[in-house]
Amino acid sequence: MKTVRELYKACIDKWGHETQLEILLEECSELIFTLQKRKRGKRSTLELCEEIADVEIMIEQARVMFGDSTINDLKRKKLVRLEKLLEK
Repeated sequence: MKTVRELYKACIDKWGHETQLEILLEECSELIFTLQKRKRGKRSTLELCEEIADVEIMIEQARVMFGDSTINDLKRKKLVRLEKLLEK
């Protein structure tokens, strides 16, 4: 069985970067739509969690495409900034 990272690489190899980025865009929009509907009581927590899982999978594929180290460095900086905001 493939590791998760190998599975992501296989998806990228099969469908290409641009297609996977399009799917990331679609999954993000579905998450937004579900969040809006949930706010009005029209979506369940399970439906919201399903959309979050879809977005996470596509973000993890994007990490494979663009590099974990760059994203991790930027994320660390943003978390430091967030911590400073909390201290104010």
